[in-house]
Amino acid sequence: MIHSDLLNSAPFSGQETDILIADDSAATRLLLEYMVKKWGYRVFSARDGVQALEILSAPNPPRLALLDWMMPNLDGLGVIKKVAEDPNIPFIYSILITNRSEPEDMITALNAGADDFLAKPIQVEELNSRIKVGQRTIGYQLRQEESMQLMAVQKQDLKQAKEKAELADLAKTRFLRWVSHDLSQPLSSMGMFIEQMGAVRDLSEMRNQMRGISSSYQTLSELLNSLLTLDHVERKFVEHGAVEPQISSIDLGVLFNRLALEYVPLAQLQGIKLRVVPTRAVVQSDAGFLERIIRNLVTNAVRYTRQGGGVLLGCRARGDAFRIEVWDTGEGIPAEKQQKIFREFDRLDSNTSAHKHASTATLDSGLGLGLAIVKSLVQILHYPLELRSEPGRGSRFSITVPVGDPDNIKPVWSLDLQNTGAIPKDSLIVVVDDDQDVRTNVLSLLDKWSCQGVGVESRSEAFAKFDQLGRQPDFIISDYHLLNDEIGTDVIKAILAHFNAEIPALIITSHTAPDFLKKLQKSGFDYLTKPVSPAKLRSYLKSKLSQQVRFSA
Repeated sequence: MIHSDLLNSAPFSGQETDILIADDSAATRLLLEYMVKKWGYRVFSARDGVQALEILSAPNPPRLALLDWMMPNLDGLGVIKKVAEDPNIPFIYSILITNRSEPEDMITALNAGADDFLAKPIQVEELNSRIKVGQRTIGYQLRQEESMQLMAVQKQDLKQAKEKAELADLAKTRFLRWVSHDLSQPLSSMGMFIEQMGAVRDLSEMRNQMRGISSSYQTLSELLNSLLTLDHVERKFVEHGAVEPQISSIDLGVLFNRLALEYVPLAQLQGIKLRVVPTRAVVQSDAGFLERIIRNLVTNAVRYTRQGGGVLLGCRARGDAFRIEVWDTGEGIPAEKQQKIFREFDRLDSNTSAHKHASTATLDSGLGLGLAIVKSLVQILHYPLELRSEPGRGSRFSITVPVGDPDNIKPVWSLDLQNTGAIPKDSLIVVVDDDQDVRTNVLSLLDKWSCQGVGVESRSEAFAKFDQLGRQPDFIISDYHLLNDEIGTDVIKAILAHFNAEIPALIITSHTAPDFLKKLQKSGFDYLTKPVSPAKLRSYLKSKLSQQVRFSA
């Protein structure tokens, strides 16, 4: 029974909340639904306890329930007990409605889990007030649930952060261990070779010592380049959350030629034949990333190929793409290790690799970063990376790169394989560097290459030298940062203005930040990043000075 005032009462201020009304009396349900909706609540209706339990067991159930105690099949108290037993049902604020009004009945209901007790006949003000109390309780419960969820998320975040920190600490430990080993080995070798230089007795022995020094230098250079590449990628992720490649059309033949000039002699020192298949392919990629990928694949192939074996670099047309492939005749990679080799600081056991066959080879050592860098860069570029290998039958690494636009190739300095002779004799090359040791070493190389080298530390000293020589230089090599805040590009521009001539020039820099290198590119001068190997510098000079001779002829 519902008190008669219920039908004539003014509407109360409610808020949009779902309420379940469960009563086996259709008349009672309709009257309760009418008033509850009138107060602004949304209503679910059930004719018995079974239907009420179905509604409360569904996703996002109403969080407040008006339950008649006496209902067929399952009474209101039974519904409350089953809700309390089901961990999948959230907190439901239950108001038990009944004709029972004895104190012991109230105690029974509350002990069974009811949150409130409403005796018939129902008073309008009492019903509205009890619903509001239920709303406040539900609000407290929801805030508690949100806090618990937040705490769970924070706990999970802390757990992940802790695991990440532990992994980072482990990686740092492994990194330091590998670096200390891989740096100390070539440095120690260089020290021994240099020490032995003073006791050499013939030219053959001298050459052996020089090959050892060159080998150690190349190892250090490859290690540093790998670390700089990793630093570049990680810094981009830290700063921007992603790495944005600079996509352009690239003449793959030019890149292959440059790599051939650098790596063929290094492979020969290990007794390995490196063949680079000429190509006219034009691909679309980030020039720096693509070169680093191919370099690392070639380095890896040479490192793990036996003396007398071979390595091949080439590409095949595949529809609207080119597949760049690096083959080797090494010992191959077991299937269970083919994923492991792409992780940082992992590499094949040296007892089963080319290490035992070429202990003094130029590409003998490494941090195991090469293939990890390859994987990172191909993921950034979204290129398929494929490895096919069988123990005893060698390996093939390949990446598939989109076709580029031949009419829109990004200009890069090219090394002409048909022009591999000596640098034109008596070429006058100015070396601008404020480090005396660097100037001395570079001038010594130029003298070995039959060039006339002039070393200066500043613009003013360069002009003084020019007055003495009475001729303009054929080439300019300058460090970027000089004494007294002078900048290499400014010095080169001053020299060009002094002679009013287009003289080829090269900037050497230790800076590898992408923004800095972009700025350097816009200056119009070619650049190389330190460390610069003698082979790379010589190849560059051959290309530029030979072009100069041909153009002036």
